[in-house]
Amino acid sequence: MRVLLALLFLMPALSWSQSSEGRSFWYARIGPSFGQPVLGSEDTRRGTVYAIGFSRPEPAFRFRGLQGDMMLEAYYMFTKGGGFEDIPVNNMHSFGAMMVARYHTHWLRNADAHFDLGWGMVYNNFTTRDLDSQLNSTPCIGVGLTWGKIDFTIRWYHQSNAGTHGHNQGTNQIQYLLSYRF
Repeated sequence: MRVLLALLFLMPALSWSQSSEGRSFWYARIGPSFGQPVLGSEDTRRGTVYAIGFSRPEPAFRFRGLQGDMMLEAYYMFTKGGGFEDIPVNNMHSFGAMMVARYHTHWLRNADAHFDLGWGMVYNNFTTRDLDSQLNSTPCIGVGLTWGKIDFTIRWYHQSNAGTHGHNQGTNQIQYLLSYRF
């Protein structure tokens, strides 16, 4: 939770320091999240992600001629577990923050294709069979397209405690995210 609050206070300072470049922007994001029964996931949760973030060009992220952007994102995710065996149906509230490196390509004439690679932390309001800890690490990868101020990304999102507590099965989700830049 402290990470999320720190990120929210840090975002305005980043936008003020980068405003002269003209490519920095804020964005709002929403989309469904579907649990996947892979890599040990047993509690395949379904839900929705709501996020706000800030993006700016980051020269340190440049890779093999591809421009890199740094995206800082704070999000809330509501998921519902389907219930199985001895686990009842339940609702989870997750609060997280992540940093994403976005790489742009221009394969299409009127759209910007991108590849995302990110990592963050999330706090869940309770533990599950797959998540032995309420505080978890969240690596992710994604691909998508941007048309003007609209962005669509498909993201693989993993959540686990990185081996710091319990069995560390973790959960895996596919997220379909629609963003609007402002």
